Amino acid sequence: MEKSFLDEVAKQLLKEQRELRHLIKENDEQFNAITDSRETELQEHAQEERDTRILERLDERQQIRLRDIDDALARIEAGTYGICANCQGAIAEERLRADLTTTLCLECSNAAEAPNQESDEISEEPDAAPLPPDLDGLDDNEVAEYLMDLVRDDGQVDTEELQLSARSGVIHLDGAVPSESEHQVLLNFLTDVAGVREIVDRLEVVRLAWERDDRSKNEQAQDVMPGTIPDQEPSGGTEDVVLSNEEGLPYEPPLSPPPPPHRED
Repeated sequence: MEKSFLDEVAKQLLKEQRELRHLIKENDEQFNAITDSRETELQEHAQEERDTRILERLDERQQIRLRDIDDALARIEAGTYGICANCQGAIAEERLRADLTTTLCLECSNAAEAPNQESDEISEEPDAAPLPPDLDGLDDNEVAEYLMDLVRDDGQVDTEELQLSARSGVIHLDGAVPSESEHQVLLNFLTDVAGVREIVDRLEVVRLAWERDDRSKNEQAQDVMPGTIPDQEPSGGTEDVVLSNEEGLPYEPPLSPPPPPHRED
């Protein structure tokens, strides 16, 4: 790889490195200023909590980018910059200009991303989230119980198969609801009414999900009268054996034995 190109890359990386270090220092100062505040108003406290988490996320991304830059500068120094870490082939200059810290050629990058795309999307779940002021002082179990009580009292969603839990402000929904409309009502209720910010939604929409086998059998036993077959459609058959043979109709045995013949004394 030409020395002029490597010098240009190193210059851009060093410039971005300085800017990132400056930003990280500023973020640390803002973070310290927020955590040192002694305001007691709930609304101001909630705002400070949100600002703190935003700064933490920004700082984390900046730290990752700074490590990538340091690694790229180390590769330039070692003479391995622009070599694919997977196939050891050359990375195209155009790709390097688009991402100065890339370690894979285009072919290896596409091959690595394709099989993991779905699993990456599934695993991207928030670790923590701010809660509204009225829930901020509760632990995870208390938050979950409070929200479930709200949903039950609202009465728009069947909670028989609903499982709701809380972890560090993130609400996790599991189990099932009987319709997509109730699914959307639940999500809107938690965000718009309860003020929840982050929801991990694993709910399934299963019609009559609450009718599990252990309960539906009991219900049927109560509803079905002895000697009857529920919901049986007429089949066009006959209980008369002779008529069945002559007309070719399906023979259906009677559901109860015929009455005894009348005997005259």
